[in-house]
Amino acid sequence: MDEKMSYEKNLEALEKRVKQLQEGEIPLEESFKIYQEALDYYDKCRKILNDLEGKLEEYKEDTDSYQALEIGEES
Repeated sequence: MDEKMSYEKNLEALEKRVKQLQEGEIPLEESFKIYQEALDYYDKCRKILNDLEGKLEEYKEDTDSYQALEIGEES
């Protein structure tokens, strides 16, 4: 699995694994392997979203500070 995959590619790979598991026509050992891969892709998607959420919060704080200065409030 590529560590630099985009959110969309990770989500696509996760959905593929979930679909494979839902079909249920694979051996148990293979199912477990696919399940582990699905968890890895899920964790990567969650990490990307958490990172973006943090960046958004930083941006919001910077914007709020800038807007406060713009209307004459003290920071």
